[in-house]
Amino acid sequence: MVHAGARIVAPGSAGAEIPESVLPARLDARALLSGEAQPVGPGEVVFFKPRWSAFYRTGLEGWLHANGCDTVLVVGCNLPNCPRATLFDASERDFRTVLAQDAVSQGTQERLADLASIGVQITDVARVLSALGELGATRQGMS
Repeated sequence: MVHAGARIVAPGSAGAEIPESVLPARLDARALLSGEAQPVGPGEVVFFKPRWSAFYRTGLEGWLHANGCDTVLVVGCNLPNCPRATLFDASERDFRTVLAQDAVSQGTQERLADLASIGVQITDVARVLSALGELGATRQGMS
């Protein structure tokens, strides 16, 4: 179908949309392709990512700094490509880096050891959710 010219996941097509059950907001392909961040929730934005790393030619680094973020948690498919590139680029920019190993594909022991060797904290989704819950409780106690 793609070879025949079908636009299955092209910007602006239905296939490029995040399912409504995951993200109720519709994405603005024009804004994303022009490099703008699209807010989709409190403290949550979407960027168009033109290459493997989420930092390559995007406004992600600036947005993270502007919002006081010092840690990047990565999940996603195909660890040897996009997640790995994003983790290396985040580390290079002095962000703390975390990988939820059970939320990526192709996470072999060799690949995980490679990431750990540059300081990536390897964890799992349950620990991430627990840490986020503790952070939320701490923040509520501060207000």
